[in-house]
Amino acid sequence: MRAYISANYHSFSDRKFLERFCDAVESLGIETFFLPRDEEKWFEKKLKHEELMEKIKEEIQNCDIFILEISQGEVNLGAEIGQAFFIGKPIIIVTSKIQISPTLQRMADYTVNYISIEDLKNKLKPILGKAKELEKRKIKIDF
Repeated sequence: MRAYISANYHSFSDRKFLERFCDAVESLGIETFFLPRDEEKWFEKKLKHEELMEKIKEEIQNCDIFILEISQGEVNLGAEIGQAFFIGKPIIIVTSKIQISPTLQRMADYTVNYISIEDLKNKLKPILGKAKELEKRKIKIDF
C-alpha cells in the first residue's frame, strides 16, 4: 500500500518532525510519497509550477490512500485533498494541534487526533487495516 502524504510543510520549522511523521507511517508497512522529501529533496530542487502540479496529480493518482497532516494549518492544501477526494482516494486527516474543520471532516474517511508520534502509530494501525478494504467513493455530481 502506498500513501500520498500532504502537509503544510512551508510552515514547519522543524524538518525532523516531518521525517519522524513519514517514518511513523512507513513503520506500519506503508510506502509513502512526500513531495518535499521525495521530489524536491527538501527544497534543494526547485520545480516549475506546471511540473509541481503534474507531479502532485500523478502521485495522488498512483497512491492507495491520502494522508493529510494539518497540525500546522490547512493553508495551501486544498488542491491536493480536493483531487484525492474527487478521484475517490481514501482520506485520513491527522492533527496534533488544531481542530479539523467541518469541511475537511466531511471529506475524510477517517480523522485522527494524536499527542505524540507513538500515539499516531497506535491510532493509525487499525485505520490503515480498514483503509485497505475501502472501495473508491462514487461521487455523483448533480447540475
